[in-house]
Amino acid sequence: MTGVKWERVPNKPGLYRREGPRGKHYRHVFRDQTGRQIACSTCRTAEAAWQHQSRMRAHKPEDVAAGRITLRAAYDQMVEHAESEGHDYAPNTLSLHEEAWKHLDGLTSKDVGKIKPAMVDIALRGIEGVSMRDKARKMLSTVFAFAIAERYVSESPVRPRRKPTTRKGKQRQRQESGKDLRYLSEDELARLVAEMPERYRALVKVMAYVGLRPGEAVSLRVGNLDPLGATLTVETALYGDTKTGEPRTIVLPRPVVAMLVDHIATYVTPIGGSFMFPREDGTPIDSRDRYNAWVRLFRRAAARADVNHGLSPNDLRHMAAARAIGIGADVYAVQRMLGHAKASITLDTYGSLWEARSREIADRLGEAIQAESA
Repeated sequence: MTGVKWERVPNKPGLYRREGPRGKHYRHVFRDQTGRQIACSTCRTAEAAWQHQSRMRAHKPEDVAAGRITLRAAYDQMVEHAESEGHDYAPNTLSLHEEAWKHLDGLTSKDVGKIKPAMVDIALRGIEGVSMRDKARKMLSTVFAFAIAERYVSESPVRPRRKPTTRKGKQRQRQESGKDLRYLSEDELARLVAEMPERYRALVKVMAYVGLRPGEAVSLRVGNLDPLGATLTVETALYGDTKTGEPRTIVLPRPVVAMLVDHIATYVTPIGGSFMFPREDGTPIDSRDRYNAWVRLFRRAAARADVNHGLSPNDLRHMAAARAIGIGADVYAVQRMLGHAKASITLDTYGSLWEARSREIADRLGEAIQAESA
């Protein structure tokens, strides 16, 4: 549309139009009370542009351009605007917002144009509960998004939440959020396995023993198992390659090899290309719908075994890692078993388990020193 000039629309002050390859475009231009020019050229008809301009004029308080409207007033306008558009906030959401406002006393009466990022950071740091802090941050982000749309401010002072980059920081975040890793005990695993259909018991056990991702486990084929070498090659996942894009070979305990051999003899046609864990009708778990059906079956079994509480198939990996670390496996051995791209990922996730063994290691060193002295 280069070179096509805007033409005034007769009897419509501040309204312009031009025609290009995609048809006519209308642009409405006016100046607010501070003299700043405001324009919009998204409308396709003169009537729509004229109505848009009228709404913009009507909904712009005299002090809008300078951001002279309080944060709470902007929030109230946001709620009223949602109601006028037929998108009322749920009562629970409004109740939650009111609870969040109690922790933001220092910001409620301040003009949105004068609120700085540091002020928001201080207010959020003053909220003790991690959950309430996150909800307050989300509410503030929503209010400032509305304020930007209404041209009250040009940018939001709410900084995005920074994810911790250190191992201790990630551990602390999990602890504060109450979403710590789930580790099943031997007894809990036994109860879970007992509640699973027999054809899926080996699948649950192999995830809990060697830490396979669920998508990797359901994609295993008979040819991936080498009974003589006692190894399992993991080449694919539910939707293609493994998470790292690289295959890995896991050295299996002999009891796990025997378990898989028995499972294959009972439920699978022993051909290298056959899936190791087929469904009841013989079809593989090779789609999102089939996998979700299996997950629902897993969760019902976990509930019957009284080990549910948010347990997912992926949590079985944590049990495998905890077991390996408990018998003395180093970080590189656990990394290779789980298929982490870097050893730092393994440390970030399970570092606390190695730290918990510090006393045990010190005692063993003490025994070695005493033996040498004797």
